[in-house]
Amino acid sequence: FRGRADMEGLSPAERLQFSFFLLMTFRRLESLYIQRKMGFVGPELTEGFERSVISVIANDGGGAQWWEEGKHAFSSEFAAYVDAKLQTEKFPRIHPGFGDSERA
Repeated sequence: FRGRADMEGLSPAERLQFSFFLLMTFRRLESLYIQRKMGFVGPELTEGFERSVISVIANDGGGAQWWEEGKHAFSSEFAAYVDAKLQTEKFPRIHPGFGDSERA
């Protein structure tokens, strides 16, 4: 996935694709966050997905850049939750093949 290291080299169409992919992925995470908060699902069922998603913005310059620019599209509570996770937890690179090459 182009953009993982840095969004600056992306064409307008690539930037839109990269942003939309992360927007939809984080919308799913926000939905799980709400379901967990309401007691519909327990953290033991969502923690792996959460780690997977947050690792993309924790370990990648383009993902981190997108989060800083795009987190305002989410509820303030959810954005604060993700920011707190980024500050207090270590997220290993879970998806080493995700964007390792700009050849895509």
